[in-house]
Amino acid sequence: MSDTKLFVEKYVSQLPEDVPTLVLPGNHELYTNKKWKEITGNNRSETFVLGNNLFIIPDSYAGAIDPPYQGGGINDAPYKPVDMTFINNALNAHPECDNVFLLSHQFDLNQESTEFRNLLKTETRIVALFSGHTHGKSVNDLGSEYRNLKHLKTGNFAAPSTQTTESFSWGYRDLYITKNGIISRYITPNCEYRINGTKYTVTQRITDTATLKNNIGN
Repeated sequence: MSDTKLFVEKYVSQLPEDVPTLVLPGNHELYTNKKWKEITGNNRSETFVLGNNLFIIPDSYAGAIDPPYQGGGINDAPYKPVDMTFINNALNAHPECDNVFLLSHQFDLNQESTEFRNLLKTETRIVALFSGHTHGKSVNDLGSEYRNLKHLKTGNFAAPSTQTTESFSWGYRDLYITKNGIISRYITPNCEYRINGTKYTVTQRITDTATLKNNIGN
């Protein structure tokens, strides 16, 4: 359905072998879970625990699995509300985790279930949501209705709708967890790229920093 196999072989393979890696499907990765696991080594939906931190990774594009291949970017799955049974089972299995992070290719609250929206409002262990999909970096506050949770978006690995040196620069988002709190930053490494034949050079910079939890004084 896409170039996932090539991506894993050419790029994911360069990551350090001692660093666990999970590859998330997006709206163009319409593989069955069996095929996805064969290519990436992980399921379309996953969880993992790091210390007292629980990461829940539901699949928000499982609505059009394994269609006939069309190519040319035509194969595009519709958004599907996340599996609340999967999320609740993960939460119930790890009551020892103080911090919960939700990650998916996209979270669209306008298309989500009432149950998911209520979870964000009431589950105080949830610290933040992380996603990509829009091909750009941003920090979005969900407002007081959702406990001012932040939805952090990542990803310039393909061209955004508006190509500028700022928006087009490839980068990644980190998550920095300490006893004093939790922050996340968007990091653009030193890189060179071309837009319409013009070469641009970008030096490393850190932007879109968000404080997700502050334990100082508690």
